Amino acid sequence: MALDVKVYDSSSVSIVFLAVPIDSGYDEDEFLAIEQEEDDFEVVKSTDGTLTRSRREDRGTVVTIKLIQESDANSALAAINALDRSAPNGAGVGPFLARNRNGLAIFAASKAWIMGPPKDVTFARGAKGRSWKIYCQMDNRFDGGSASL
Repeated sequence: MALDVKVYDSSSVSIVFLAVPIDSGYDEDEFLAIEQEEDDFEVVKSTDGTLTRSRREDRGTVVTIKLIQESDANSALAAINALDRSAPNGAGVGPFLARNRNGLAIFAASKAWIMGPPKDVTFARGAKGRSWKIYCQMDNRFDGGSASL
């Protein structure tokens, strides 16, 4: 049987928020984290041990983008956040997309917004990271793998 070889390349991960591509300046190691707040299904156990499975419709998801402090994307996200805070009617609300162009993983939301500026900002001898949290109501999520060679 032939060996199945998969390929992952972090440069094939695309992130776009409010039509702004965030395609460089990632922090070292982990640069994108996607965490759905609730499970898709809830199980409730009765006193006699009967299980009831209920589907949840909440697709609330927190996306964390980790950038190095000198990344141009920090300026773009800071401008979007400032606009959203100063303008009425959700000026900073819009689409979010993260996908692996080398595979099948896709995370898309028609409505997303920055939750606030990075909470931890430090300056040191070397460059440090900045974490931006974006709240999404995920419309399309598929946790697919990469294609084989």
